[in-house]
Amino acid sequence: MAKYSSYVAALDAIIERVSSNLPVCGQSASNKLHFEIQRLRTAVNALHTLNSARSPTETEAAHIKKVSLAAKRLGAEVATARTRVSETTRLGLLEIDERIAQKIDLRPNGYAAEIRAAFRNLDYVKQISLLDELASSNRGPELAAIIKAPTLLTGIDPDLVSKFTELVIQKHAPAEFQEQFDLMEVMNSALTAVSVGETVAGEFLDPVVLAKIEAGESAANEAEVAFTNSLPA
Repeated sequence: MAKYSSYVAALDAIIERVSSNLPVCGQSASNKLHFEIQRLRTAVNALHTLNSARSPTETEAAHIKKVSLAAKRLGAEVATARTRVSETTRLGLLEIDERIAQKIDLRPNGYAAEIRAAFRNLDYVKQISLLDELASSNRGPELAAIIKAPTLLTGIDPDLVSKFTELVIQKHAPAEFQEQFDLMEVMNSALTAVSVGETVAGEFLDPVVLAKIEAGESAANEAEVAFTNSLPA
């Protein structure tokens, strides 16, 4: 069972890595994802313990059935955990975006068309210089007129859009920028934990073997009922 111990150890390592960089606020999205990882670790370890602790009075088939059903439950919980991780991350990023919007107004104003026209008339070097100036000065509406518009209207590469979007946030909402990065890191760790849980559940559950055991159990029960019914009342 050393292999399953290594799965638990892997989850412990994930928890330790995530714990070292958690925000103080216990209700943050990162904290909620950390809790999900802990739940998975507890469930994986419990299944490992259940598999190892076979009663001396329990038949092999009964033990396999018990462990397989537990693994099936773990698999269902892991699937639910994956959904919770995605939703928690989505809501967390939305909340951070709301705080960023309070510091940076990335909404085009009524002069957006004129700003784009002036931008298109600049050569490439001056375009980059202007984008840098707008981002550095937190001139959000002017910057948004360019980077929030379809590429067809500006001619700028999508990579530049990403670059200057990140730049304005990094300069004028640095705490939120870091929080976004940290949350994505925790999300990736949580998804890794989910994958470990899926692997463990799959390795402990053999649907074919479980079906054979349950079929044999059903046949035995039917035989017992038939025998009982064959006797005089």
